[in-house]
Amino acid sequence: MSIDLVTGGDPSWSYAHACATALYRGEPAPSVNVYGPVLEDGEAARVCTTAMSSRLNAGDGSYQRSSTFLLGSPAVMVGVLAAQGFMNHRRRKQAERDIVAQWRDPRQATVVVTDERLMCSGPDGTLLDFWFEHVTEFYPDLLARSVTFAFGDRCSPLRLDGPAAPAIALWCAHAIYGPAWVNDGRFAPLLAVPPSSSMQALAP
Repeated sequence: MSIDLVTGGDPSWSYAHACATALYRGEPAPSVNVYGPVLEDGEAARVCTTAMSSRLNAGDGSYQRSSTFLLGSPAVMVGVLAAQGFMNHRRRKQAERDIVAQWRDPRQATVVVTDERLMCSGPDGTLLDFWFEHVTEFYPDLLARSVTFAFGDRCSPLRLDGPAAPAIALWCAHAIYGPAWVNDGRFAPLLAVPPSSSMQALAP
């Protein structure tokens, strides 16, 4: 599938492309105003947007075993015990599947990217900090509109999906790698689209 088919008429992609092109040309990274989170002295916000967030976690394998005490005829008791055994078997199998790590709890989240961290709203709506100095793995997939981060043993991996993922990935790469982000071939699609004038020409 061509990039044009994936990105045509997409304001989010156009914004990310304009930013990438301007950074590639050596233009300074702009700051945006954010209201709510308090930034550190000298910290600059690059983009404030939304995305679907999920975390890679495994369950503990526990499950509630059904146990019913019933007095009645042997036929009734056999039927109840059979149903109870079937339910317990299903719960055990589900618990076994739950042990395998998978992406869980997808939710629409507020995302703020600064030059020092990524902030993402959690289940209670408060912003969680993911500092770039703690990132151990970084996987942008621009055409799939997805970006994944790992943080070693500090916390479970984070995945962000949605139209804004290319811009989120770009600003995170700029913060993590500095000017060397342009050498990361995973960002080539952003630089392959016919360029816009500058990153200031488009709003995130």
